[in-house]
Amino acid sequence: MPTKTTELELSNRFSFLPLEEGYDRYRILIRSGLQPVGWISLSTNRQNSFSYNEVQAMIKDQIGQALIQQALADFFSNPKKTNTYQPISIIICTRNRTAQLESCLKAISSLQYPSYEVIVVDNAPTTDDTFRLVSGLPFGYVRGKTGTRPGPQQGYRRSKP
Repeated sequence: MPTKTTELELSNRFSFLPLEEGYDRYRILIRSGLQPVGWISLSTNRQNSFSYNEVQAMIKDQIGQALIQQALADFFSNPKKTNTYQPISIIICTRNRTAQLESCLKAISSLQYPSYEVIVVDNAPTTDDTFRLVSGLPFGYVRGKTGTRPGPQQGYRRSKP
């Protein structure tokens, strides 16, 4: 009995949950924002999809009580608490790819995550194009000390653009 493991974000509205051929069961991680709230299991019964209402009923039946208890515990422990996000670091390793890096940094800049830093690691660059690009942005820049030997090395120093 093949089982498919997947996830479902509660804040994303959908009209149906499509199912892939070849799976008899699904195990679905239910998330709200970035917070996992529980797992549901469903049997496909040779269906092609489940409607929004069917999925909602399965969530209610399988983890509804746990959701209510967690929501109440969160509320009473900190009534003003909103979603808690851990700060993250995004490390981008590059060498002589300033054009590609520019589009990457543009995409990262549009993130809706509330607390993150970006550090560009420039490995043995032959120009200062990457440094010039990053120096105009609110990101960190690290250049390899050796400056001429590409690949993993020890001895990086961090400099602020």
